[in-house]
Amino acid sequence: MLRSIRTPKKHLTEKQVLGAWFAVTECIRRESEDEPPRWLAIGWLPDGRSVELVAVELIRGWLIIHALSPVQKKFWQEIERARQRGR
Repeated sequence: MLRSIRTPKKHLTEKQVLGAWFAVTECIRRESEDEPPRWLAIGWLPDGRSVELVAVELIRGWLIIHALSPVQKKFWQEIERARQRGR
């Protein structure tokens, strides 16, 4: 269950963010000493655009705190590095 979505209206609609969230193909967990764990994910829109998503898991669901299309190179690289470390 998604608890809330915050996204600038100029980038993606709430419907697009939800669509990308339910079409995630890559996902990693980012740990931090100062903040709760954040999940970095790459989802896709029906028109083929990639979407970078950052979410935190709450007791009652997920809070998406960032959504941007297209996925930035730095975001792709962080996910790829995490995948390589996991091998």
